[in-house]
Amino acid sequence: LQWLALNCRAGKILNDYVPIFVEIRQFTTINAAGTLLTYFEELFKQWGFTASDARRVLEAGKVVFVFDGLDETLNAERDRIEIMIERLLRDYEQCRFIFSSRLARNFPFSSQFQKVIIAPLHPRRHIPEFVQRWFTQSGKQPAMATQMLEKLRSKSYQGIRELSRRPVLLKLLCIVFEVHGDFPTRRGAVFERGIEEMT
Repeated sequence: LQWLALNCRAGKILNDYVPIFVEIRQFTTINAAGTLLTYFEELFKQWGFTASDARRVLEAGKVVFVFDGLDETLNAERDRIEIMIERLLRDYEQCRFIFSSRLARNFPFSSQFQKVIIAPLHPRRHIPEFVQRWFTQSGKQPAMATQMLEKLRSKSYQGIRELSRRPVLLKLLCIVFEVHGDFPTRRGAVFERGIEEMT
């Protein structure tokens, strides 16, 4: 979702729209008493626009709302947010809306949405392609792709290989392998190293 928002901002996709990325968990932490609309107006203010400018863009249907992690809040808070989103859907129906959630979460909204499920990566097609693309980027060592894929095929790394089927975790594995030339056989240690490298 961050990729979508950034590429929208750069004019590469949905170039007629203003992306507003909302991490639901962060919103509930910093704006517990406010509404989504006042939160958006505050964002526009930070970008140098007035509240009336914000409403004009919204009313023109030129916003793509990107809501990340709708399922990552407590039920009572989620109910409050869903009511606010329902109001946005009603008042700004020309805008676009993108939501993310775990598979078990059903959206209660009355509007019709297309549901897309991100499937696990295929071990023989997607994972090698992902790893090779990662290590052929500028400044990286292409030979490390072969080394990493050999490790993932090894019986010693079976638990780690299971992690590699999720894109975000495969990215974490690539980061760890790029820095250390190897990764631990324990999953917990992989997460520890990956977090160290990203902070």
